[in-house]
Amino acid sequence: MLKNTLFYLMFCLITCVQVRADEQREIDSLELLLKNKSAGIYLEPLKDVKGIDTSEIKILLRLSELYRENNLNKAIDYTAIAYIISKKINYKLGIAKSLNSKASNYYYQSNYEESNKTYLEAIAYCKKHALFELMVKSYKDLGSNYIELGKYPDDYSNYMLALRAVEKHHLTKRKAEIRVSLGLFYYYQQKLDSALLYIKKAQEIFIHNNNSKEVMRTNFYIGAIYFA
Repeated sequence: MLKNTLFYLMFCLITCVQVRADEQREIDSLELLLKNKSAGIYLEPLKDVKGIDTSEIKILLRLSELYRENNLNKAIDYTAIAYIISKKINYKLGIAKSLNSKASNYYYQSNYEESNKTYLEAIAYCKKHALFELMVKSYKDLGSNYIELGKYPDDYSNYMLALRAVEKHHLTKRKAEIRVSLGLFYYYQQKLDSALLYIKKAQEIFIHNNNSKEVMRTNFYIGAIYFA
């Protein structure tokens, strides 16, 4: 057991360094690209959205995600601009993603009440406009909030809603994320065998998809399970 734990901790450390370097390169590239577009963060406050396309909103939201753990203020700014633009051009997917991003920002501020409200707003919007894949993500993230609050029944029910939506709408890309969430649910319940099973199943998918960030994250969880 100790040997497995040390292996996963070492692997996690090495992967973490590489992921951080990759993320910084991506940030630099996206910000350079954004400066040359209409929605650049360094422009005057937005009054006119002529010439802006949806690719710029995607860049803003990706930058928000990349900054969230290390520079939350920048993450909040990028999300706010993405939401404003999405509303002005009536880009429904952008509106839904911006709501989800806003809820995530609240989560990182430990403002779980506002985060929950915003996830519920995102879920309602996604249902209305048949954005089922993003609806699943919002259910999953809402469940994670309930873990932080120790509300395990609410946590589990949201994961089950997410899982049923995955199956109903054939959203195979979201299966790994739901497995991670269920693994964490069982971990916090001290049902470690079930936790390890779900996390490892999720990790297999992340490895197959060459998702190094999620491989690192699942290795961290596996190490925590071995330590428990």
